[in-house]
Amino acid sequence: MKLPNILLILLFIFSSLNLAQAELKSSQSHFAKITREPISSKSPISVAHEDDFDSSSTTTPPSTKQDLFDNSVQFTISKAHWARALAYNLSLASSKRVGAHYDTAAIVDCLDLLDDTVDLLSNVVVSRNEVPENDRDDDVHTWLSAALTNQETCLDSLETTHRSEPEPAAMASTARNVSQLIAGSLSLYLSSAGPKSGAGGRRLLSDGGFPAWISAGDRRLLEAPVEAIEPHAVVAKDGSGTHGTIGEAINEVAGSMEEGGRTVIQIKAGTYNEYIRIPTKQKNVLLVGDGKGKTVIVGSKNSDDGSTTYNSATVGKRFF
Repeated sequence: MKLPNILLILLFIFSSLNLAQAELKSSQSHFAKITREPISSKSPISVAHEDDFDSSSTTTPPSTKQDLFDNSVQFTISKAHWARALAYNLSLASSKRVGAHYDTAAIVDCLDLLDDTVDLLSNVVVSRNEVPENDRDDDVHTWLSAALTNQETCLDSLETTHRSEPEPAAMASTARNVSQLIAGSLSLYLSSAGPKSGAGGRRLLSDGGFPAWISAGDRRLLEAPVEAIEPHAVVAKDGSGTHGTIGEAINEVAGSMEEGGRTVIQIKAGTYNEYIRIPTKQKNVLLVGDGKGKTVIVGSKNSDDGSTTYNSATVGKRFF
């Protein structure tokens, strides 16, 4: 890649930073005026800013394209942490205020999405030393694209609330700037990655017909009949199981499992009218029903009752 192209990408990334700082200073002033607090008081925006740090003082100048990309991702992670702190403080401030003038559901969505974004960006950093180069290319592209999608989902959720209010406006401004930084990192990665050879690509399926990323243990679970599986919890409407609802089983069992272990929850025949949400940090959950048409999960949510697009369905990593 030619040097001018790298300089253009760097200019894009750091101009996004300057824009973020300018817009957030403006939002902080607006927020203090609306709440009738002095500008020196600690608003949720200023509290979030205390957790930020000056990346320019902690990062050495890049000497290679890879170093340039790594620094870009690290810088984006720091701004994603900043945005998460803002979302947390805004949601906390609203919960303590009587008669809040805006719906915090969208900001809570952004908080969850930023949690996931930090994890995805951290995967990019960790993968440099832990993942083979041939597999890493596709993973990095996927992680950065997913992180970018998270910010768009956050903005979509904010569209349903009072965008003219200072709190949602500040959150939207921050999400846009994090999105720009992620886009800059993705552009830098795509422009610095060499062309792929047709023979060197990763195989999507192994010889057994499963995707290559599914472990041997998970393959045995997926191929086994229901009666041969030993679940950690059994959900049954008639009271014969360990739990009466799916949500209860997920919260109590999946949340207590050690990192890396597979959580198996059997759901006996019946119609379960409940809304199920598996947080992105709750990994390795396997739900097993009694068969097609026997175990049925139904639910109804729409924007009229305050539901957002993001919360319509969520699952954690390696969910089956």
